[in-house]
Amino acid sequence: MAPPATKRFPSFLATDLAPLVLAGILGLLLLRGLFAGQAQSHDPTIYARALWGFAHGDFQNSVFDLNSFSIHGNFLMLALAPLAWVLSSAAALIIAQSFVFYWVARLTLGALIRTTDAAAVGRSRAFAAAFGCWLVVLVGSPIVSNPFLYDVRPDFLGLPFLLVGLLRAMRLGGFDGRSVLIMAIAALAREEFALVVASAVLFSPKGAPGTLVFQHRVVVALGGALYFAAYSFALRPMLGGTLGVYGLHVLGGGASSGGDVLSTLVSWPKIELLLVIVASAGGLAILGWRWAGGVLPGVAILLLNRHLPESQLNFHYGLFLAPSLIVAAVSGFGRVAVFAPKTRVVAAGVVAAVSAASFLCASSAPGGARFARYNFDLGAPDGGFRFGADERTDALARVHARLAEIPREHGVAAPFAYSAPLADRRFIMTLNGLDERLSSGQPLPDALTSVAVPRSRFSDLGRRLALAHGFKLSGFEGRAVEVMTRDAARVAIPWDRLGTARAEAGCERPLRTWPAAGLALCHIRMAAGETGTATILRVAEAAPGFAAHVIPTFERPVHGPAKPNALFFLGGLITLSDLPTGVALTLRSERATTGDETAVNLWGSDGRVVGVEPAR
Repeated sequence: MAPPATKRFPSFLATDLAPLVLAGILGLLLLRGLFAGQAQSHDPTIYARALWGFAHGDFQNSVFDLNSFSIHGNFLMLALAPLAWVLSSAAALIIAQSFVFYWVARLTLGALIRTTDAAAVGRSRAFAAAFGCWLVVLVGSPIVSNPFLYDVRPDFLGLPFLLVGLLRAMRLGGFDGRSVLIMAIAALAREEFALVVASAVLFSPKGAPGTLVFQHRVVVALGGALYFAAYSFALRPMLGGTLGVYGLHVLGGGASSGGDVLSTLVSWPKIELLLVIVASAGGLAILGWRWAGGVLPGVAILLLNRHLPESQLNFHYGLFLAPSLIVAAVSGFGRVAVFAPKTRVVAAGVVAAVSAASFLCASSAPGGARFARYNFDLGAPDGGFRFGADERTDALARVHARLAEIPREHGVAAPFAYSAPLADRRFIMTLNGLDERLSSGQPLPDALTSVAVPRSRFSDLGRRLALAHGFKLSGFEGRAVEVMTRDAARVAIPWDRLGTARAEAGCERPLRTWPAAGLALCHIRMAAGETGTATILRVAEAAPGFAAHVIPTFERPVHGPAKPNALFFLGGLITLSDLPTGVALTLRSERATTGDETAVNLWGSDGRVVGVEPAR
């Protein structure tokens, strides 16, 4: 006979529904970050393009023009290829990461429930204690939860296998062959997991009868180290990769805080990392330290890594510690469960307080101090801004919608913050890769058809693409990012969107006129109460229905050398040859203020200054 519903419901609520809810929240955050916000790294684009390639038989990743397995050994990602046949590859990665989180949460909660003694403390209290500890372990441990919130990646596919093997070993009192084999699967998700397996097995407690003896555990550890070395120093170079990834991250190339290794080790970011590791699960992992041997490779990676140390708690590196910390916390919870009642109450209070402090000070989840807020329009944790303080989620969503209009057959270069949803195509690269090609003098790939150019880069990247490589604006939306293209069929200038009916847009004294094209370049004062000036590109007859294009130049006077006006160069990307009357001239303005005088320079399509007019 099945137990009454009242007996089954608490178990379902605790072990299935709650993990599903948390996994759903995680998925929504990731979805919003990638499809309506800003990614925090290049990785979502790299992995989304790799997954799309696997689904279409293309293992050469255009993001870095190498085999997709030449950066990390993400072989388990092949299992996600069927998802990329029916879904966006970025969406498939989000679903996979959310499912992994559910799986990890479900395993953790089940282990905590089995650890409680319901007969001794009562069924309700046992569930409440296990459920509270589960929240502490997953939500209140930034070193566990932060990696899940830092973009998407296939590395997480290894976590459930590590957790299943570790929990089995804890139940048996030591590692057996099956637990080792289950954990070994995780190494196919990322090569560093082989070191986690080696460390966990080697430094586990003395095995119970029937489990692996020390000599066998040494052999397993050597096997894990050998796999890591074989991939890193043999297979990766064969696929075109280099050891530079270790030089950048571990040896300190690109360190933002400078200094030598020792000064980095004693810096506040590293101290903060150690404090958060110790405070994981409210300190329960310390009580279960005997099962925490697998954290050692992850701790070493975090401490030796000198790449952006002040941001490493936001990164994904904590995933190398998470499985062993979870199992150690479950073991520590079991030890607290046998304390005397009063001692248990005190221990619960300490665990709750430590967990709350850790969450508030170090979590990347909403409500934590390290929440990656620039994904959702606000300031980044370091107080900076990704594109601009005036941007909002609806504006970013419109940018994504604009980029989604780029045809699938176009090869694309885009800022990494926006590029993951565009990865389902043969050719995609980030602007960083495009900049490297341009700065080194390499020709642009023939496959590159469209480029998403941030508004702030019109004066350098936009001008170069327009004058040297034949790109033109594909419409104009007035957003943070505009699309330039070499596809003539996609070049369309919606002049009506550039118009303005503002009364103060009159041009009584043009700085320069082109009567044949119906153009006049003017300089005027802004509306009453505003500071600075505005430049007007005026079209009278060439484009019916167009009054004038008012482009704010500066919000405050600028003193010193002439400064390129990136906003006005937007007009420069719309060449006069695009107008029906066809005057071949590309405009760019520069302005410098000395006292009350302002100079406006007009640049021809060959880069020469064709006119300098003063404005008074």
